Amino acid sequence: MDYIETAIEPWKEGNGITGTRAFVRFKVQSNRVRTADLQPSDPQDAPTAGFSGLFGKLFTDRPAIETKLVEFLNGKQRPNKIGDKTLHTKFQAICKEEGLTDEDYPLRCATKGFRPLLRWFKTKYIPQYLLAHIKKNSGKAAAVTAASLSGDGEARTPFCDYLAWVIDECDSNLEAKVIIPSVRWGGDIVRVRRFPVLRLRSLGDYAMNIAFQVCFTRQAKGADVIKLLKNAVLGQPVPPMVDPNMKPVEGAGFPQDIFEKLKFVVPVVIYLDNALAHLFNDLQEVVMRLFGG
Repeated sequence: MDYIETAIEPWKEGNGITGTRAFVRFKVQSNRVRTADLQPSDPQDAPTAGFSGLFGKLFTDRPAIETKLVEFLNGKQRPNKIGDKTLHTKFQAICKEEGLTDEDYPLRCATKGFRPLLRWFKTKYIPQYLLAHIKKNSGKAAAVTAASLSGDGEARTPFCDYLAWVIDECDSNLEAKVIIPSVRWGGDIVRVRRFPVLRLRSLGDYAMNIAFQVCFTRQAKGADVIKLLKNAVLGQPVPPMVDPNMKPVEGAGFPQDIFEKLKFVVPVVIYLDNALAHLFNDLQEVVMRLFGG
């Protein structure tokens, strides 16, 4: 008991003892497993004396019992509504199949291990096989509902790669000069330091950037979404390079520009970034007019 002696030693920075500061933080003991066999009972002891930990030792020494019990609970032979008596009867049958006799634990006990079996069912089996248990006990619809309630609210139905798109808004902190169309005629040169950029990318195992649209306004508008979707379907134009020595890598580019089969492909679903929630109505109208859904 060295840790007890360490705990009662005087604390080096005060008048008290070391106490719980002697223990290692976030370190706990693992679950204890009984290793000793059942000893002959003493007539003076209580009827339940000496049985502590034997149920866990049973599953440790004979793991096939737990395996067969789980297979029964998850299999087709299990009734829809599993009761305590049905579970206990199957448990005793499995114990006999594994060679246990009436002189061995748990068959030698009056309750045949009934209470520890129910404790294992509630604390071990159900948490590990919750959805399978609900499906067997209450039906497939209940299991689907339980799976939805156990999520974080962000789960999405998986789609084929490149058919699920998401539009993000990114801030570009870049000092530059741009020429924008003028209401009078020609163009106006405007200095900008920060402006939003819409990025359209795909979701899935092979996520990729599909198109982008630079917005020279305080926030993106519906017209920017139209241009973004046009670039995604018809092809993203390559902007001219300011430095003539800067050239795209050979073979690089946006997928709809490189692969002929991806040109004119429209998505199944489009997700919006939270920062673009104000564009929902515009996006819905554009998608219905362009893609028909």
